[in-house]
Amino acid sequence: MSVDNNKHDFPSALFNSSLFNQVLERLIPAEDGFPSAGDLKLEEHIKFMGARHPYLNEVFADGFAIINETSNEALGADFVSLATNNKDDVLKLVEKRAPEFFQELLRHTYTGYYINSTVVRLLKIQGRPPQPEGYDLPPFDLKLLDSVKKRSPFYRKV
Repeated sequence: MSVDNNKHDFPSALFNSSLFNQVLERLIPAEDGFPSAGDLKLEEHIKFMGARHPYLNEVFADGFAIINETSNEALGADFVSLATNNKDDVLKLVEKRAPEFFQELLRHTYTGYYINSTVVRLLKIQGRPPQPEGYDLPPFDLKLLDSVKKRSPFYRKV
């Protein structure tokens, strides 16, 4: 019995196809000066996640095949040749037909999108942890301690 060592390899040809980017464009379309997910070329993020979690490669490979199958069954054409509203209809069908794929695709598309340096810059958020610099806080109001100062000690002196 032979073992298929490439079973969990994500087909790199998919990244070179317009199907991948057109699907991502429908998940997060360009709007208000923000690029679509397809414009950002999130292939590297998806490949990275597939390398860390090999089961994703098979989920994605099968899922993208299901997109074209569903498109052909429902509308008689490949996904990439459909009008925008028809693409959205096909993706709604795929969400019902392959929920695990669709959930993983959404999760990794959104993650890849919102960690992308272009999007971070457009959102005007600082790409750093909140500490050690911390968040800007208003000056502390010492009047908040007045009620505490009036209380009797609740501890024993040693």
